Amino acid sequence: MKWDLTFFYDSPENEQIKKDFESALENAKKLKEKYYNKFLDENLSALDIKEFFKELEKTIEKPYFAIQYAHLYYAENTQNVQAQKLVAMGQDYLTKGEIELSFWKPLLLSHPIEKLEEWKNSEDLKEYKHVMEKLIKEKPHVLSEDAEKVLSALQPAGRDAFDMLYEKLTSSYNFEIEIDGEMKKMTGPQIRALRQSTNKELRRKAMKLFFERYKEDKIVLESTFNSVAKYYDTESKLRNYPKPISMRNMANEVDDKIVDMVIDVTTEQTPMVHKYYKWKEKYLGYELTLADIYAH
Repeated sequence: MKWDLTFFYDSPENEQIKKDFESALENAKKLKEKYYNKFLDENLSALDIKEFFKELEKTIEKPYFAIQYAHLYYAENTQNVQAQKLVAMGQDYLTKGEIELSFWKPLLLSHPIEKLEEWKNSEDLKEYKHVMEKLIKEKPHVLSEDAEKVLSALQPAGRDAFDMLYEKLTSSYNFEIEIDGEMKKMTGPQIRALRQSTNKELRRKAMKLFFERYKEDKIVLESTFNSVAKYYDTESKLRNYPKPISMRNMANEVDDKIVDMVIDVTTEQTPMVHKYYKWKEKYLGYELTLADIYAH
């Protein structure tokens, strides 16, 4: 895949990329200096908070613009060393910025819930009402300023690092398969797409190659999955969530009860899926495998 990314920057060598990251970090430091004591003040007003949100938006605009460029450039070719370095540089600056900005949630939430509700419903913060609603819901799970700073600093070496490792590893997989007498080299998404082929043997050959390649790295993949799961479990406990999925549900702004209901209903309807695949087996005239579930 090759995209025209000149909407962001004209090239990955453009010095403006690093300058945008550096200026954003400096602005984050200035924001902390300006608002730290204000957020501690019992006379903090809704207008003060609105001004902070406005400045925060301007501060994070450029680095997120730059990191989007870096990730899209990286997605074109995950083996591109220049792209890898660009993503790493961007992540480093974002982490430093998040550390500087980790102060505002704990300090704002240190005010009484009655005050938070008053701010949420104020005319000055009407365009940020949803932000305040979400913040109030997060109140029981936001840690102290120091703890939030530590978690921000550790993120690149924790869950994010394992996510990146998985992406780098699996994106490097290539598969060679013969189609209509011609050998073709395919990526993971391309070979998975062969599950919809009308050729049963091709589908099964493709899936065999796919799973065998993953099996070669099963130790790394298993360790990566377990590390991400453990990280979620640990952080969710530190933040006093009832279960790990609750932290993800909160981020997605979905209530645990709704997710549990969807899981229960889906589980209850499993026999319907079994019935469908039994019908499909009968229709196709052979026993289904994972390679055949999308067969037409």
